[in-house]
Amino acid sequence: IIENHALWFSSPFVFNDPFDCWSVVDVGTDEQKSQWISKNSKKNVLIDAVAHSNYKSIEQNLKPSLLKQSADNTLSQIRICSFSLICDSILMWSHYAKEHTGMCFMFDFKEDPSLVDCCSRISYVFQIKPCNVLSETGRKDLVRKCILSKYKDWQYEEEVRSIKFGDD
Repeated sequence: IIENHALWFSSPFVFNDPFDCWSVVDVGTDEQKSQWISKNSKKNVLIDAVAHSNYKSIEQNLKPSLLKQSADNTLSQIRICSFSLICDSILMWSHYAKEHTGMCFMFDFKEDPSLVDCCSRISYVFQIKPCNVLSETGRKDLVRKCILSKYKDWQYEEEVRSIKFGDD
């Protein structure tokens, strides 16, 4: 923030909680499988599956591991900047302020309302629900259930996230 006058957006794969942004996939219906295969037939995620197979066998053998790979490929294109609505938690300072030696930056959302438009609050849940990556709203489902949901144990953070797709 100080040197580059910019916020840092991290890959979800480098978060300190290995279950944060962890995708759990729903295998979907046969019709969703057919549509998804048609839409993704040229993408890398299907290259291994299509080798030496016909269309019908791919559809019949579309396994959760392939769907998980698809979800993880989408997650690999996402970058996240995390904020907290609290600044006076000793636990937060322990986790995120380089062992209490860091700094806390406060942002005034009233002064820059555009910040509010690009942020979403985390939903704290007891169980992460499977996302259906095969559906038309698969990407939104992945964001809502995977990126904007965390286990209830993390609720003390009162986290808000800004999400970017791609490298820009």
